[in-house]
Amino acid sequence: MGKTIEIAQKFDGDDGKSVMPNEYARGLIIEHAPSAQALKLMNLMIGEAGGRMADDTWHQITLGQIRKIKGMRKHNKESLRPLFSELRAMTYSFDNTEKEKIEIGGFLDHAEIKYKNDVSGALEIQWRFSTMFKRMANESNHWAIIDRQTQFALRSRYSLLLFQHLSSYFPLQHITYKKFSISELRSVLNIEDTAHPQFKFFNRDVLKPTIAEINQISRFEITMTMIKNGRAVSEVQFSWKERTNIAPINHELNQPKQGRKARREGRVEYISMTQPFPTSGGLSYEKYWLEEGRRIWSDTGRNPRDFPDTKLIADHVRKKANEQNISLDNPKIEKLFENVVKRWI
Repeated sequence: MGKTIEIAQKFDGDDGKSVMPNEYARGLIIEHAPSAQALKLMNLMIGEAGGRMADDTWHQITLGQIRKIKGMRKHNKESLRPLFSELRAMTYSFDNTEKEKIEIGGFLDHAEIKYKNDVSGALEIQWRFSTMFKRMANESNHWAIIDRQTQFALRSRYSLLLFQHLSSYFPLQHITYKKFSISELRSVLNIEDTAHPQFKFFNRDVLKPTIAEINQISRFEITMTMIKNGRAVSEVQFSWKERTNIAPINHELNQPKQGRKARREGRVEYISMTQPFPTSGGLSYEKYWLEEGRRIWSDTGRNPRDFPDTKLIADHVRKKANEQNISLDNPKIEKLFENVVKRWI
């Protein structure tokens, strides 16, 4: 057994932090990247398993426990099934330079959603980690300590992946920065070559929003520096320092997620609980919904410039809302809108 399991055992029962093997925190998703909600579920599963993550056994959590976590949606068996499907399909790769080998495998071997007691709200979820993950965890001597409140509050898949990766460096006192080539950084964030091909758009649409979101709700302040080779950016350096005053961070984490982007950008907080969806027309003059649509579209790995006609999307959302008897000012409209954008072909 490596040191990572020993550290994880010390954090068992800690709702604020969880331990992840560095080999996984720094691994690359090379096929079937999961959504932000699936990534949060993955982190929850690792945190709940804790010091038993390397054991060849079933791990368990209840739906009630999931619903108590701020940042996880109010899931049910229907919404959990596709998340487990995403995690089962995901393929991870880690270049183990110490052992001079590249490890490739999955995260999840088997999951069960037991709904016998679903009516009483006692739905149970069980899972077994993959052989690769268990062996990796068992042999690991380096670990990432994940701030769970920050991880669950992040909304962008890119923010989740970068925060997870950088968290593996935060405990190391002698390391305060990390450089990535553009190719390496795209791999960490699981961005295909066809998406954001020009760096200026990659920086504008992915990197800057990602760093801004992490900095708004993390106890670590991250600075991004562009390193040029001639006139072209060849590397990106992330530096970090732990904040001495985390009161503003805690205050923001206790605020509704709606309006967080507006607060981050210093704009008027024009949304309190749910911004009503427009009753007619497209999204051109509805800044909140247009920005949300583009964020969701980008999080699926698609180019923001390919974002579809907003009138078509808006009409489809209104049609679905009418079919499902959801009013346009109902909080459920946000989830409906997200599903429409994600599934748009």
